[in-house]
Amino acid sequence: MSTVVERPLTEEEQTAFADCARQGLANLGLAADAAPEAVVQAVDSFLDDYRARQRKFFRKLFQRLPDSVDVAVHLGAVWGSQIVQAFGWEWTCLQREGDERYAVVSTDRAYAIFPNNFVKWLLEDPSQDNTILLLFNMVEAGQLPAAPPRAYEDLTDGRLRHIVPKGA
Repeated sequence: MSTVVERPLTEEEQTAFADCARQGLANLGLAADAAPEAVVQAVDSFLDDYRARQRKFFRKLFQRLPDSVDVAVHLGAVWGSQIVQAFGWEWTCLQREGDERYAVVSTDRAYAIFPNNFVKWLLEDPSQDNTILLLFNMVEAGQLPAAPPRAYEDLTDGRLRHIVPKGA
């Protein structure tokens, strides 16, 4: 098992995430004081819509979708910020085997969510199960897999699935 090294965000990184989250809220047409549950629902719906448009062959040809990296940066910041706001988790930067990624982590560091990476993965591979809302609801309900403190259990590694696929 590889060692995880954590470092706090710099002031510049904190400002960048806050700016991206504000822009993401504006892109979703939401106010800064929107309830986290409503914001996460809007992110989930946006992802479903984006992915549905990707699947439609003619729309892919004639309708340009926003760049997945740009969308992931803003939606990831919005989604991660809602987890921080609703559950007291924290933004941080985690490094494992030379790979450094931004994450929101539980206060005991048992769990890690990589919002930008996860949103980008969902945008680029519409065959993957969109579990943005499901994961938020599981954190809210305290229904997460057992993990000891400082395990940094990745909740966005693709293992989480809907029992019945969305829209079925």
